[in-house]
Amino acid sequence: MPDEDDKKHIIGKIEPALQMIERRKYPRAAVDLRVRVGFPSVDQFLSAHARDISRGGLFLAILGGAEAPTFQPDQRIVLKVSLGGDRTIEAKARVVRVQPAVLEGASAGIAVEFVDLDQFSAQLIDATVEEELKKGGPQP
Repeated sequence: MPDEDDKKHIIGKIEPALQMIERRKYPRAAVDLRVRVGFPSVDQFLSAHARDISRGGLFLAILGGAEAPTFQPDQRIVLKVSLGGDRTIEAKARVVRVQPAVLEGASAGIAVEFVDLDQFSAQLIDATVEEELKKGGPQP
C-alpha cells in the first residue's frame, strides 16, 4: 500500500470528463473526395483522396507504391478537388505534415494548408463541410 511519500510524486491525474480542446480555426468534416495533385515545378500529377476538409486545408490519403512521390513539409502543390456534383475547386496548398503509413497496407498521408484560397472556393468548401456535418457522419 502506498504511503504518503509515494503520493507526493504524483504529477497529475486525468479527469474522465475532460474534453479535447479544438485548436483549428475552421470546422472540419470527414469526407471521401477525389483530388488531383499537381506539382508546380514539374509536369506530374497524382490522384489521391481527401479524408477530411476545412476552409483551412485538408488531409490527403496517399496510397503507397513506386509512383507515390515523397512529400516534404513546406512543399508547394496545386490541388484540384472534386467536392461532388459539378463543384470543383483548384487551389494552391502547402504541405504542413507528412504522415507515414504505420501499418503494412495502410495509406500514408499529408496534411495541407490552402494558400491564397479565393472567396468562391472558400464558400464551396464551407458548404461541403456544413453538408457533411449535418449528415452526422464520423468526425476526423
